[in-house]
Amino acid sequence: MIKVVLVDYGGVLGSDSPILSEDPETSQKTGLSQKEILDLYWEFWNDLKVGNKDLRDYLKEVVKRSKHQTSVEELMTLHYQKIYIHNEIVTYVKNVKKQGIRVMILSNESREGMRQKVQKFHLDKVFEKVYCSADIGLTKPDNKIFEYVLKDLQIEPESVLLIDDSDQNIVAAKSIGLQTLLFRNSEQVSELLLS
Repeated sequence: MIKVVLVDYGGVLGSDSPILSEDPETSQKTGLSQKEILDLYWEFWNDLKVGNKDLRDYLKEVVKRSKHQTSVEELMTLHYQKIYIHNEIVTYVKNVKKQGIRVMILSNESREGMRQKVQKFHLDKVFEKVYCSADIGLTKPDNKIFEYVLKDLQIEPESVLLIDDSDQNIVAAKSIGLQTLLFRNSEQVSELLLS
């Protein structure tokens, strides 16, 4: 029996701001190509997701390389505006909670990126806990992050369902006994969680 549902953010619950990857508006503001911005983001990603660097560190580097005048604050504001959430998934989560199932976020995120999402979408009112990789210092698909969550919740793995859009994360979670759902679309989640 499922007692806890862990939901990934990026690709499941919502999406990160495109300014971190391929956004024409950011290219226009900075004079950098979308590829340059994306390549720079991937240079930073390993440090961002474990908390060694934060979103502002990345944006400082974007500003430093910019060919046009911009600022970290301007880009942070743009990032905040463009973060997206799938409201239908939030609705399903709320319905799951009514069934007495505990619902948490488990996501590979930068600290500031996760804070922005929690603030903008009031995620702390919907989810019991938000497990951010940068806060923990561990990332999916490392089994240690799942073990950390299980220990923190004092729950057996077979009582936990992970909803994630990454094959690697699903395989890792299954290997230590979690139930899993490889996310494809919101209708699939609706059928599972409301059945």
